[in-house]
Amino acid sequence: MGAKVKFDTRKIIPKLMVSLNKSISKKTLLDSLAEFLQLRIYQFTKRGKSLALEGAKIKELSPGYKKWRRKVFKNNGKLLRDRGSIRFGDFFSPNRSNLTLTGQMLDALTHKTIPSDAQMVVTVKNTARKNDELSNSQVAKEVAENGRPFLGIDTKTKDIVRRKIITELRRSLRRKR
Repeated sequence: MGAKVKFDTRKIIPKLMVSLNKSISKKTLLDSLAEFLQLRIYQFTKRGKSLALEGAKIKELSPGYKKWRRKVFKNNGKLLRDRGSIRFGDFFSPNRSNLTLTGQMLDALTHKTIPSDAQMVVTVKNTARKNDELSNSQVAKEVAENGRPFLGIDTKTKDIVRRKIITELRRSLRRKR
């Protein structure tokens, strides 16, 4: 019988796992992914779609609310303020459900990362709104409860994030050679 080399690959798994966990917990990677997710939620919502609903259209506006929005738009927002006009959100349309009447809530989207848990979180800031008693986060909660959830991740977004992580892991492993 000739010479042989025996190598138990299970012994390298713990070291490999430490390396993988370190790579996916990098603050730069998590920040990049969180920014991507925040922008994707923002863009989909402005198009009238929801990642929370796998990219489906956001629930249609009621006919009465559409009529009120057309009136507000025609009067340059004077129905919303005592005097002066308001700034309508980018891509506002009186007939389209895309959560952009004033744009305040979507502009309040923010993200944070938790490297110790390899997590990222996208939320709506709990900031005050102009001429409104509710905060932006309260409005987001109310909107979601009324059938228009917009904070979420669809399958395609998960796949994109997975591919970005794999790319970073490959890059990290190449550096360790």
